[in-house]
Amino acid sequence: MALGTIVDVDHDTAIFAAQISFETRLEPADSFILAIARANAAVLWTQAADFEGMEGVQYVKRTRPV
Repeated sequence: MALGTIVDVDHDTAIFAAQISFETRLEPADSFILAIARANAAVLWTQAADFEGMEGVQYVKRTRPV
């Protein structure tokens, strides 16, 4: 975590997250994560299948059960 960057969530990011949630049917928390990544030109790395195939996301399939 010490290598990460803390970013503020502003009004524009919240609206962007709501748009993503509406368009993709992602859960609100997931939409915020994706919106923040996109707003900061970051690649979102995840094992959550809900993100598979989305722009700006690097999906890695789980090899073990949760």
